[in-house]
Amino acid sequence: MGGGVANFGGSGQTTAGGPILWSVMVSAHRKDLIELVEQLPEEELASARRYLQYLRDMNDPLLRALREAPLDDEPVTEEDKRAIEEAREDFANGRTITTEELSRRLGL
Repeated sequence: MGGGVANFGGSGQTTAGGPILWSVMVSAHRKDLIELVEQLPEEELASARRYLQYLRDMNDPLLRALREAPLDDEPVTEEDKRAIEEAREDFANGRTITTEELSRRLGL
């Protein structure tokens, strides 16, 4: 076990102090972020929240793939339009079932 330098979490950041120093560094970063948020004007909080959520979500492979997926560029066909209208009529007339009911009927 030697060396004294550790790389934690695949972040590329190393510390000679090991897990304890790493934990202290992370805690200090979180504390700095909390202080920055507390100093923001009220009207900037929503923007800050959205940006932090974006940063969090970009670490989720599924959310990143969905966000970066190309838009559906296929045209809506006449058949699609008829199916959409039929579905809207079914919904408006109560000809739908809940997901729970569907699961029950399928024995799931």
